Amino acid sequence: MKRSINSTGRQRITHGMVSFQIHRSPAGLPISFSANLAGLSELKLPPTAKVSVEPFFGHSSMRFEFGTVGAISPPANTSLDEIDKGGEISFRVKVIDENGGHLGRLLAAGDRFTAVPPGGPENGLLPLLPVKPEWLEERIWDVSTADGNRPYLLINSRIPALATRLQEDPLLRGAILVEAFRKVLSAMLDSPDGDGLAWFSDWKIFLTEVLGVGFPEDLDPTDEDSAAREDFIGEALKVFANKFQFASHAIPIGEQEETTHD
Repeated sequence: MKRSINSTGRQRITHGMVSFQIHRSPAGLPISFSANLAGLSELKLPPTAKVSVEPFFGHSSMRFEFGTVGAISPPANTSLDEIDKGGEISFRVKVIDENGGHLGRLLAAGDRFTAVPPGGPENGLLPLLPVKPEWLEERIWDVSTADGNRPYLLINSRIPALATRLQEDPLLRGAILVEAFRKVLSAMLDSPDGDGLAWFSDWKIFLTEVLGVGFPEDLDPTDEDSAAREDFIGEALKVFANKFQFASHAIPIGEQEETTHD
């Protein structure tokens, strides 16, 4: 893998080198995390350099020491109890020279890493569509594809605990995620070759391998009224909703047996 080095000699830690998982309560709230930092060996850093991980959200952050590059050692306690609730937790990774000729020098760093839930995308859209609180005035939610690295599900930061409510309320989740999926599909069709979109290939894999829906490579991105475009989006949304059973999960358990399909 090609390494990125800036003018200070600091190396860049990329998404392919590290991964994180957040462990949650039954209500979906983050409790602790685990990290796989084995990919740091690709940077050929001094084995005695110290490694730290910093989870953060909003104005809150914590710092955990993970041993050294040559001997990664996760701390016994990775509790996230000091991180603000209400949105997606991200991670920073830093490698600092503690024994070389430049004591305290930052040798490598990476920022804005997001966690992947156990089981990958089959468990939902979190790895593909992270939740990001933002000021949306009177809108409840939106989707942003402005970041070439990944789209985000934006939720209104004015609404208390909306991210938690999204996890806990299947009716709210189904109503939002299906339409959010529509917005992402439209963005993909507007750039069918994925030019400038690092997330494009991951979403194609989700479509083909998880949903079993092929991406139409030959659609004209300038024809927004194309019947073929609408057919593809409609079919993908139907398969998506059926797979994750949004309506079934939204029906109270005591009433499920009473509902019928005419």
